[in-house]
Amino acid sequence: MIDNATLTKALDILQIKLEGKPMAHSELQEQAVQVLGFVSVRTDDESYSQTLEELVSRYESSVGVKTFDPDVIVADHASDVWFNARRDEDHPYFERYRKYLKYEGFGAEDIDNIEINCEKALSRCADPTTDLGPTISKKRGMVIGDVQAGKTANYLGLINMACDYGYRIIVLLAGMTDSLRKQTQDRVDVGFIGAYSATMSSGCTEYAGVGSSLRQYFAIPLTNSEQDFAKFIQKNHPEAATDFNKPVILVIKKNASILKSVETWLRREEHRLHGKNVLIIDDEADNASINTAKPDYNPTTVNRRIRSIYNYFPIASYVGFTATPFANIFIDPVDPSDDNLDLFPSDFIVQLNAPSTYFGGDDIFPLDDTKPLGANDGWNYRNTSRAIRRIDPNEIDFVPVKHKTDLLVHRLPDSLKEAILCFLIDNAVRTLRGQKTKHRSMMINISPLNAPQEEINLRVTEYLNKIRNVIEQDSFKSETDFLKNEDMLHLYCLYMGECESGDFYAPVREDYAWADIQHSLFDEIQQFQTTIINNRYRGDMRFDYSHHREKGARVIVIGGFVLSRGLTLEGLCVSYYSRSATAYDTLLQMCRWFGYRPRYKDLCRIYMSQSSIDSFSAVFDAVRNLKEQFREMELQGKAPRDYGLMIQQSPETLETSLLITARNKMRHTDIVERYLNYGGVYADTSKLFKDTSRNRSNLKRVDEFVATLLADGFNLQRLGSRHMFTHIPKEKVAYLLSAVNINIPTVNKKFDCESLTAYIRESDQFPEWDVVFATGESNRIAVIDGKEIPVSERSFHLGDPSENYIRIGGSNNRIIDPGIFDAGLGLSGADKAAILEAKRKNAKKAKNTLTATDLLKLRERPLLVVYYIDLKIDEDLSISDKESCVEIKEAFGNDFLLGLAIGFPAKESTVLIRYRANKVKLEESTNEDEAFEEGELQDE
Repeated sequence: MIDNATLTKALDILQIKLEGKPMAHSELQEQAVQVLGFVSVRTDDESYSQTLEELVSRYESSVGVKTFDPDVIVADHASDVWFNARRDEDHPYFERYRKYLKYEGFGAEDIDNIEINCEKALSRCADPTTDLGPTISKKRGMVIGDVQAGKTANYLGLINMACDYGYRIIVLLAGMTDSLRKQTQDRVDVGFIGAYSATMSSGCTEYAGVGSSLRQYFAIPLTNSEQDFAKFIQKNHPEAATDFNKPVILVIKKNASILKSVETWLRREEHRLHGKNVLIIDDEADNASINTAKPDYNPTTVNRRIRSIYNYFPIASYVGFTATPFANIFIDPVDPSDDNLDLFPSDFIVQLNAPSTYFGGDDIFPLDDTKPLGANDGWNYRNTSRAIRRIDPNEIDFVPVKHKTDLLVHRLPDSLKEAILCFLIDNAVRTLRGQKTKHRSMMINISPLNAPQEEINLRVTEYLNKIRNVIEQDSFKSETDFLKNEDMLHLYCLYMGECESGDFYAPVREDYAWADIQHSLFDEIQQFQTTIINNRYRGDMRFDYSHHREKGARVIVIGGFVLSRGLTLEGLCVSYYSRSATAYDTLLQMCRWFGYRPRYKDLCRIYMSQSSIDSFSAVFDAVRNLKEQFREMELQGKAPRDYGLMIQQSPETLETSLLITARNKMRHTDIVERYLNYGGVYADTSKLFKDTSRNRSNLKRVDEFVATLLADGFNLQRLGSRHMFTHIPKEKVAYLLSAVNINIPTVNKKFDCESLTAYIRESDQFPEWDVVFATGESNRIAVIDGKEIPVSERSFHLGDPSENYIRIGGSNNRIIDPGIFDAGLGLSGADKAAILEAKRKNAKKAKNTLTATDLLKLRERPLLVVYYIDLKIDEDLSISDKESCVEIKEAFGNDFLLGLAIGFPAKESTVLIRYRANKVKLEESTNEDEAFEEGELQDE
């Protein structure tokens, strides 16, 4: 393939020529052929087709990208004066980095976004060139990003920019494992140093990345890709290490003995480091860096060593990077002494906002505010992404979540075999799309233990060999002969949508027929390999994507803990996940399937159980809640140490007891019961008992409720397309919720009838309610006060077999229609347009529809929604699940299923909610609960 400089030039021309507009793939290829002619790339070059594929891929990745400025919370709003005064100076480090990012295929908007992010963080750090005299300058902050959302690109940008502004010593804390440290060192080599660190002491320096074109290096490494700090200093003793005309960088593990060696070396007088500045970048800052306050527990030692290095330098900045900041905000913000500062981000918090191309939690577990306003109430919610494939833990040969070290895996479960076949199809499709040399990965994360991982690897290898032999013999036969094999027939059915798991590949079939896939299988399966990534596999034993640059890797990765923290799996398409986690942060870090998926997002699939879906849903609710608190802090001008952050503890979880983070990271926290603003909140009963007698009881209670309202003179009015009672006394609504309480499953955590009943009765803010009957498109009719109302039609599924309730809607169950909250508002089309326009002006990521939250801001009275539900069989369910659902539907007979929903206006109102709060919030609180149970928590 041509050199990257020529390819970058071709991309620039293509973007100018096409004005950055998206277009059909075939048309784009034609334009790209013309541009390659402009830059003198010959069509008879051996690598011409590969070059064309890469140019088209880079253009398609660059169009349609929207970026969003970060949110920033600071203690001192004037702390960026030093930075702003030097903006007009030359910044060679970041300019080289900018060119490198462009060379690597980053779009102009992405690069600008990285620069803005870095400026926001660095401007709040200590001025590295200030003349302090006897005083000191210390700054501590945190940068929060999403999992797999370009955190590395941002902290490399921060390192480069910091050197432009005068920082001379960079300490980069790169996780706890050798693999993570090596991965980080490799990225530092190309993104900052400009040469491969392992070659710099050999006399044959190999330049790379930012140093390629100039054939220079721009920093002195005291570690390399093969050697951590202690080994490097012991073996190299490089003269260049004392040449401090260039910045010095150390990429080290969070290991107590290594940190001690670093501290000792930095303090030695002959290294002339006394009085200089330091920037400490802490990747995965919530992992190991937190002070757990137990002297015999290793992470506490790590914390002490980091603090010691930080406090040694008179000018020092500590910046923690994490996607899971829960533990960090629980650090005691009150420092025990001025000379022993802890790592609480007391000076600034920068919250990064991922570009529109990011594939993350909002894509896989969206909120229920996704329905366009005005769509019919009977709209069928699929609140999880099509990427989710639910697996049954009772499946034959399923590896149990809890198992012993000596577990034997004799056979793979059928769902895992299916996942492997999906990965094979994905590989064929990506090659057909012109991504022949791109890496592709599949992840299997079903055991944290090394020995079972070996067992799983053996069985996967056996299965791959089996299907490889069949494909080698039969892939060029006729379709009929090829499909005589059971596994190949399954492969065919998966692609053609004829399996019980649903029609996942329907959009892909618009471009490629089955014959295209079959003819591609031979080349793809030949390149398949498996690998284990855990702490047994080190050095040369560890899989390295760089060894597969020419053809692109096709790898199935099996692992546990190492896969769950920081490691990037290139081109991850299929994830098979069955694990338990005891904390939000541990669970969120397992989302290796998040990231940027140019031209293959539609192929990404995640296999997980319903319990995992429930847990992840709870985590993302908490993450959204925390982000909103940060934005509220920014609007109020609050400082991190002054604002008592709280994280809502599993407000909507379904049968989960997740902790926010490990107990030993929450020693400065407590469970708090506090009255909070409950305005703008909505909830529903999306889980309903299978027991038909319970349902009949609830139907009877609603009938009695309606009869009482009519007897008291309230009229059932028709307002627009809705039938409503208005101005209903709160006591009547409270009585209804109290009456149905026993027949509503407690797994509807947010729809807690007992708490809601008490709140409604005691609330002075909402003395009156509206009651609306949801309408839908079912052919069946409910009659209320003589009025015929078409009922809502809802699909459902059963979750795990042990559950005694059904789940309405998709895997991320929601019964509620966001548009229902416009009932009685009388909004015109012009009203809606005006609200949306105002929303776009004030929001960084405004949607083009009015959400439930938007509508609740307009309401004067709370709304109780009654759903008469006609159960619908979801055709996408597996055959066995469909049969079970048919039995349930038949058991209900002619009865409607009764569901309820509630929405509170966005007014000042209070309700008692349990939170895990940090020390500042504890001091503010006047109603504290007993302390959470002490003790160590082992995540793995």
